[in-house]
Amino acid sequence: MPSTPKFSLLFIIVFVFISLLSPYVFAQGSPGMGGSPDGGIKLDNPLGVSNFTELLNKIIDFLIEIGAVLLVIIVLIGAYQILFATGDPTKFATGKKTIIYAAIGYAIILLAKGIALIIKDFLGVSP
Repeated sequence: MPSTPKFSLLFIIVFVFISLLSPYVFAQGSPGMGGSPDGGIKLDNPLGVSNFTELLNKIIDFLIEIGAVLLVIIVLIGAYQILFATGDPTKFATGKKTIIYAAIGYAIILLAKGIALIIKDFLGVSP
């Protein structure tokens, strides 16, 4: 547990720091300084999407890109396991399963895009 004088001094420094900066945190932006014309601050959408379907498409596209990289890495790991099995059938089977499971996992990620399109078509949502 910290000693009382050091803790009190730290508390006073943090309190003064927050007190001095609080007017700047709650200040309104002016129209010429990145603010909106009515004097408020305008925040841009960091994701760049306007509805849920666009967000879902961005997430699925991201998973497809990351999944491709992971697929290559996991297939290399499976190939390494097969290469260094040295005649042991269990190690060879482990490497083979690693490659098969990686391919199945990536196929599921690819099917997610098609399933999302089928659901949107079924619900009548415009793409």
